Amino acid sequence: MELRTCKVPCQFPDEIKLMILKNLCHDQLTLFYVTLASMEWLPAANEVLWRSVDLGMSFRGVEKSNHKHLMKYVRSVTLPLNTAECSGMELKKSYFPRLEHVRLDFRRREEFEYRDENLDMLLVIPEHIKHVTISGRVRSLETVQLLLHRLQHLEYLDLSHCDIPVQLLLALAFLAIKDRPFLTVHAKHYRNLLEWLAQDSMTTLSSKDMSEIEKLQCGDAKVTYYS
Repeated sequence: MELRTCKVPCQFPDEIKLMILKNLCHDQLTLFYVTLASMEWLPAANEVLWRSVDLGMSFRGVEKSNHKHLMKYVRSVTLPLNTAECSGMELKKSYFPRLEHVRLDFRRREEFEYRDENLDMLLVIPEHIKHVTISGRVRSLETVQLLLHRLQHLEYLDLSHCDIPVQLLLALAFLAIKDRPFLTVHAKHYRNLLEWLAQDSMTTLSSKDMSEIEKLQCGDAKVTYYS
């Protein structure tokens, strides 16, 4: 089916999204039709269309000459770290005027080192980003901490997909929260941040940091835990 011929009513967002996901086949031809369809659909339907597309997942194989055109529509980008896939992908606010969400996907099992060449990729994530998801096997906090320090407008951090030791997960949540009183962090299961960090002899947090963690237990920060 050629998506460009579809005049889909905007009152059916679920059906629209389902059709989009079924027809995104990770190839340039399909994306060509998606782009054409976005020029014809009603505004509300068009919004659903581009919220269903992720540059890092659905735009693989697209010629670089077409990136600039597609970037102005994209709301979400996945960065596959520790792989060659992220080389050459540029993230600049001028290219992504509507970018809202970045997902950091640690693909390989080995540790992502602070001086990894992919560090450059993280440093060009636009500072206006408000939603970050971290997934995969994370074994080092330095690089992620550097990224979080840059994203001062961050409002939502999803750590629920991390394959990460409990202590590192909670330390990461703490590092994200301590300078952002309005940040919401999504994590799994662990309801007593201070207790877990206190049990970890390898945690290198200052007495000031530990004092801040105690404040977190008193409800001064907005943290969402779920089972």
